[in-house]
Amino acid sequence: MRVTSSVLVGLCSLASIFVSGPARSAEPGAVVHDVGYVLVSVEAGSWTRGGEAVGDADEAPGHAVTVTRPFQLGATEVTQALYERVMGSNPSAGEGRNWRGSTSGGRCDAHGVGPAFPVTCVSWEQALLFCNRLSELEGLTPAYKRGDGVWWWDASASGYRLPTEAEWEL
Repeated sequence: MRVTSSVLVGLCSLASIFVSGPARSAEPGAVVHDVGYVLVSVEAGSWTRGGEAVGDADEAPGHAVTVTRPFQLGATEVTQALYERVMGSNPSAGEGRNWRGSTSGGRCDAHGVGPAFPVTCVSWEQALLFCNRLSELEGLTPAYKRGDGVWWWDASASGYRLPTEAEWEL
């Protein structure tokens, strides 16, 4: 699957990131990289998305969505402790620094600074780099590759990645 940053520019303004990966032999509730970050198992399944009477016009009409493989998803957003352990820095601790993608002057530390708080002020590309680095630290094959300025998701890779839209909605 080919992914370009211009297609996903809206994701760059998210305050935090979740990681996802293929279901592994790890027990449900497995802790990632020794910092208390918990993954939960999600089974494959189908459901109807959209078509609700309330919500965005983009939600209509309803359509079937299927996730064909089980996976594991972070029980919470990626914590500052995990991000710092993996990347060596904490972008949330910007002491009043404003998130450059914010249209409302959002501060990097507005949601709190500390090991258990979600990491903030992370761009989409930084999120991909985080997933790849975490994968490497755990001996897994990184899920994202880059060439000629374009990011590619290798769906057969064993490493961590951002959840797909369908996985997020499940």
